[in-house]
Amino acid sequence: MIRFPFWLAIPQGTQAAPPDTGCGGERLPLAFQTAGKMGEYLALHRNGNWDVRLVNRYSITQSMEAARQNGFDAVCLDIEADGSGGRRLGINDFLATLEPET
Repeated sequence: MIRFPFWLAIPQGTQAAPPDTGCGGERLPLAFQTAGKMGEYLALHRNGNWDVRLVNRYSITQSMEAARQNGFDAVCLDIEADGSGGRRLGINDFLATLEPET
């Protein structure tokens, strides 16, 4: 389960390379629970353009719509800095895993 706020990196154009092996090597928006984990990933994957967003309960709808408008129907959650691991979740399944703010 992921909690608000979280970081979302949406690939832009054709420059953002897919993860090395994570999420099946598919090019997807990447969700990170911490800025540190996202920073580690992006520092090792400089080849690309990313729309990076800090997502909260007020911006989740707009952020997922941006992902859909860029042609994505899924999100990669918990990818490692080296590009391994991660879980591919359809956008609707991803939204269902969000823990409400308390």
